[in-house]
Amino acid sequence: MAQRVRATRFSGLIQWNRQSGVSTDELTGRTTDGPLRLRFDTIRSIAPHAGDSALVTLVEGRELVLSNTREFGESSGGIYVDDRRYGRVLVSWRAFERLDFSAAADSGPAYTDFPQGRPLTGTVTTRAGRRLAGRLVYDLDESETTETLDAPSHGVDYTIPFGLVASVAPAGGEDPGALRASVTLHSGEALQLERAGDLGPRNAGILVFVEGRERPEYVAWSEIVRIDFDRPPAVHPALKR
Repeated sequence: MAQRVRATRFSGLIQWNRQSGVSTDELTGRTTDGPLRLRFDTIRSIAPHAGDSALVTLVEGRELVLSNTREFGESSGGIYVDDRRYGRVLVSWRAFERLDFSAAADSGPAYTDFPQGRPLTGTVTTRAGRRLAGRLVYDLDESETTETLDAPSHGVDYTIPFGLVASVAPAGGEDPGALRASVTLHSGEALQLERAGDLGPRNAGILVFVEGRERPEYVAWSEIVRIDFDRPPAVHPALKR
């Protein structure tokens, strides 16, 4: 299943309205002819329509306009997409443009598809020009590669496992007045996320456990120019089975 948000396209398993995630679940609404329930495996696509309604195209080609404030519009819960590139994203109705369904290749990820958590390690560069390398505790409470960096952008809430993150520049670089933070993934993709959530001013800062030192060093969030995370070791394909 794939979904486009402005110029961004997300693909993966979804949960419509944060709760419907299998083909036998039903989309409920009302047409001019009365109430209607549609199984998701009969739907080809969903797109916003006027007000709190949606244009639903069925697999057979027929188009219907459905209204239901619990399913569509600002009162809906948004759409979760489990995208392998980012972890999980939550797309709000205001950012949503279209959802195209496709047959799933399998029943979803298995337990062995998820990598084992490892300690976060990397290098913190400060505004004073210091570089501190070692084990990291981000925001004073996230220390594993399986924990997530949470931040929004244009109506999309990203929940990115730290194992996918290569670097974070809290103020978008050297400019402390920048409105967005730069997050670069190990894939090479660069995201410009809002300075909110784990990238906002309420971030409690970072602990750096430098090898050979008895106590960790604390770096306030306002003093950080850049965080470079070490890339987790690759998992041999045979070990994922």
